[in-house]
Amino acid sequence: MNIELISHASILITCGDTKILTDPWYQSKAFNDSWTLLATKELSESELRGIEYIWISHEHPDHFNVPTLRAFPDWFKKQVTILFQTKNSEKLFTAMKNWGFEKFQSLPNQRLFSLTSSVQVYCYPTHLGDSCLGVRYNGQNVFNINDAELGAEDCQKILQDFGDVDVITNQFSLAGYLGFANYSEILPKVAEDKLERLANNHQHLQANLTIPFASFVYFSTVDNQFMNQYANTPETVTRYMAQKHLKTHFMEIGEVFDLEHPELHDRGLNYWQDIFRGIDTLEYSESPVIDFEKIETAANDFTQKLYTHYPRPLLWLIGPLTIFIPDLNLTVRYSVKEKNCRIVFKQGATGDADLIVYSQPLWYGFKFNWGFETLAVSSRILVNQNYFRWKVVKNLSILMNQEIYLKLSHLRKGATLNYLTERLSNGLAKQILFKSLSNLKLHRS
Repeated sequence: MNIELISHASILITCGDTKILTDPWYQSKAFNDSWTLLATKELSESELRGIEYIWISHEHPDHFNVPTLRAFPDWFKKQVTILFQTKNSEKLFTAMKNWGFEKFQSLPNQRLFSLTSSVQVYCYPTHLGDSCLGVRYNGQNVFNINDAELGAEDCQKILQDFGDVDVITNQFSLAGYLGFANYSEILPKVAEDKLERLANNHQHLQANLTIPFASFVYFSTVDNQFMNQYANTPETVTRYMAQKHLKTHFMEIGEVFDLEHPELHDRGLNYWQDIFRGIDTLEYSESPVIDFEKIETAANDFTQKLYTHYPRPLLWLIGPLTIFIPDLNLTVRYSVKEKNCRIVFKQGATGDADLIVYSQPLWYGFKFNWGFETLAVSSRILVNQNYFRWKVVKNLSILMNQEIYLKLSHLRKGATLNYLTERLSNGLAKQILFKSLSNLKLHRS
């Protein structure tokens, strides 16, 4: 079995004549133009002709990248089979059909699935979006964690179902921020937690080797540039894992790693370390200023969608949020219960605004179902207070984007209820609790 690094979180796994491409993102920026690739490889026509499968881990644009997927040649779209976790909605497959893809396979959750007579895959979903992929071939096991967050119990279940792991591919650095204003105190702890999780996953899955990836990007807008100074560098990762006597191997773009004849070297480490040293010299963009009237319209539309899909008693529990918009120099008040977003202070911050967000990312948050999740992942929000209220609004938008609607009329239709029942029986509650406790530990003052 071979692994080739193509980009960020994209690898090409070769099992004899079977090739699986993961999470292709090779062009455009991601997360509202807030993340930029550090490097990527362009796949040639001959390389594409050998690929039978594309696996999409989840719907974030650094994994499910619309411009990249749409740009594939038509003949390739007809040839390749899209692999995705089983969910309550077919919207990802529906979108890709509209772009010309023709073959799709929902992978059963937490069960081995035979792609061919000699290749088996294993999809392990986490929370309500992410998933991991195990690939078994010729007595060798690769497990692609990606940026899923696995606890000890997840790893135990994976070992039970999938077996021992030879090589893990795993995220190693920051992929967003919850937004607390005292980021200089919190982000070093978040970065340390990423390293600890990298080591824990390696140990809990009894792996021989971890290949760090899914962090080959930089935060590329003026208002999120501060995140880069807290990112884990390849050198930091290698040193941390070595102190725990755990093997890691950084791959260069285009490098092929052969599991049967592994060659460990420092070329990839040096290659990426040089790139990370130069992040401050790269290009950073400023977003356009959006008029408040457009933000107000988007906020009202967003609120209407909440009332369409979620019960009023739940929405009425959400208190109002005051938001300072620096580039408009005004503070607004957004209230789900009152169904409005209005200006409360025209001459800058009131001093007690709950959130600080520039106009374009705030408009984007309201405009799209995935917008508030993007706002957090892109790290373009600072939270002064009332974090819980902001989190509830953000989580409801995430549920809405996942088409997990909680009004009784929606639940009666069955697909969502069946999906939630299946996920809860397979550890969803424990995954959510693990993530919540981890965040609480990291962000305690």
